[in-house]
Amino acid sequence: MQIVRVALTVPGGGPAGRSDAELVGDLLWSHCPPGAGVAHITTAAHGDQIDVTVFLNPAPENPASRVMALLSLIPPNSTALSYWLDPAADVHTAMEVPDDA
Repeated sequence: MQIVRVALTVPGGGPAGRSDAELVGDLLWSHCPPGAGVAHITTAAHGDQIDVTVFLNPAPENPASRVMALLSLIPPNSTALSYWLDPAADVHTAMEVPDDA
């Protein structure tokens, strides 16, 4: 399993709300294609950003690219949130979790 954290920063530095975080999570889940390998998604609003954590199983070769590709599925379907999905978002792999954990 691979865990990837993406930080989506509010354009203009406004505050991120809990409802924004929940909506991002719901939209991401609803637009994940079958076989995408998404085991779990969590979201949380902190100051001017939404933290999106995606648990991928099995771990792909490039987990950050996989998550960014999944996030890119949201804008065409939700113009209200498309401004959150900046291609320059801070994406990094948080940690690896062994399959037997």
